[in-house]
Amino acid sequence: IMTAFLIIGANYNGDIAGLNSLDDDSMRLDAAVVKEDIDTVTDLLTRGVSPNFTVSGGWTPLISAAHYGHTAIVHALLQHGSEVNAETTKGKQSSLWKAACHGHYDMLVDLLQHGAAVNHQSWTGTTPLYISCQEGHKSCAAALLDGRADINLANNDGRTPLAAASRRGHTDVVALLAQRGARLDQVRLLLGCNCGLDWSIIFYVLLITRE
Repeated sequence: IMTAFLIIGANYNGDIAGLNSLDDDSMRLDAAVVKEDIDTVTDLLTRGVSPNFTVSGGWTPLISAAHYGHTAIVHALLQHGSEVNAETTKGKQSSLWKAACHGHYDMLVDLLQHGAAVNHQSWTGTTPLYISCQEGHKSCAAALLDGRADINLANNDGRTPLAAASRRGHTDVVALLAQRGARLDQVRLLLGCNCGLDWSIIFYVLLITRE
């Protein structure tokens, strides 16, 4: 139990109050998720341990597994009824948002196939598509678009996924979004101020937007 306590502490942001409400099996499951111990995770789930408890910050085992990039564990949790659209209370980040942020393509596809909300928005208004474009994960962005993500859904600052990719210099992602029909007006505005953009982005947008 002490080992489990030490391992899962990282998910509590220094607040151990959430530990008091967990039974021993739930603590073992959360620890096994963090350690990527698929055998223990599978054993506990098969024995009927619920995967839908939360710890401090609203983290569930599924969100933790997505955050740490544990694809096989994400799949096991989904197969045993994990709530796919749970979100953290701090940041409102879903498991799909985490997978998109870190570029976990196979995991992201699995989550989409299990009904993850493709246009979920975090507390800053960023969608999984937005964050995947910002971080330059082209394959994830393409999968989200195939899953009917809103290509022009902006964050709380009014920036679209295309603007996010442009500002970070992800030329391949810009090309993908342009080909899929993204609005180009924000990139034209960025061209006007030349806010530290990679010139390859500017050249590409000039080519695709010229009369």
